[in-house]
Amino acid sequence: MAHDFLSDSWFDAVKELRDKYADDAPKIPYSIRMNQVITAAPFADNDIKIFMDTSDGTMVMDKGELENPELTLTTDCSQLGTRDSLPVGWDGLPGAVNE
Repeated sequence: MAHDFLSDSWFDAVKELRDKYADDAPKIPYSIRMNQVITAAPFADNDIKIFMDTSDGTMVMDKGELENPELTLTTDCSQLGTRDSLPVGWDGLPGAVNE
């Protein structure tokens, strides 16, 4: 089943996949605490705020913001790519993920 990129169902599906394969994932040897702000999403009334945190050796990614991130990346939704520029397993515009 495909999910619209960055939609609530997309985040739920990503979390489900991450949890499903968590025991098989190698530890991440570097630490980064990053916020990302995605502007001008045609499907959202406001900016989309997400974060990534690898400080405990695993990747935690979800909606929201971290306090005291090491960096904040702001990008326009149109810069996230198209179906042809997304990794295998992604489908849709600007993208979707499916298993």
